[in-house]
Amino acid sequence: SHPDIYCIDEDKFECWFMNSYLNAPWFPSNIAFKLPRYAPDIPFLKGLDNHRILWCVRDPIDVVSSMLKLNIPMEGQRRVSWSAHPFCAQTEITNSYWALDDKTRQDLEAGMNRLQAIGETRPEDRTRQENIFTGALCWRVKNELPGQYTKDNLDYHVVRYEALVAAPRQTIGETLDQIGVDWSDDVLRHHEMHKGTSIGETSNERPIDSSSVGQGAKSFSREEIDLIANTCGKTAEKWEYL
Repeated sequence: SHPDIYCIDEDKFECWFMNSYLNAPWFPSNIAFKLPRYAPDIPFLKGLDNHRILWCVRDPIDVVSSMLKLNIPMEGQRRVSWSAHPFCAQTEITNSYWALDDKTRQDLEAGMNRLQAIGETRPEDRTRQENIFTGALCWRVKNELPGQYTKDNLDYHVVRYEALVAAPRQTIGETLDQIGVDWSDDVLRHHEMHKGTSIGETSNERPIDSSSVGQGAKSFSREEIDLIANTCGKTAEKWEYL
């Protein structure tokens, strides 16, 4: 919503148009790409001139809950949760895993072996426990990437979902300072400026609020929360979750 930033969402991004994105005279000088699928592609990220990476992180329990609720179509009329779809969680886990160093991959070996066994079952036939595990493993593997960024001298700025919704003016202000863009009140008015939904079935007409924080736990049993906690392990502890 910032007037000096042109945003391209992940479903609109085409890698082969990168030069057009960065050099088109009708785009403002600041272009924002939402690129979770490209997070493991460190050479690609390093190749972007004057890049400024924002790493968004959220409580794994809330994230896994969202993964289970979001249904993605497969062949025909079948739909499965995001965590079960082969082109969603599984793809992001695999791509992120191979971007990590040997030591980190060794720590993830048991989880990857379990994921391989789950992958032998059709997505629509997987159990709720298997989908929860896959979602939690995805959170863990993806959130190991910033550690790899540091090792590869790739700077990033962390934006916590919980801080954003609790104190949007402060959190967005700090983010704009980090990327060198002046403040605009429009960033707090996105719900007045946009219609419809965006990726993840997110309502563009909903103002920033904190009502979703901690809601994921209501959809899980104690055993399921323990499964998420055990799967996310020390990665969640490093991010001060769980």
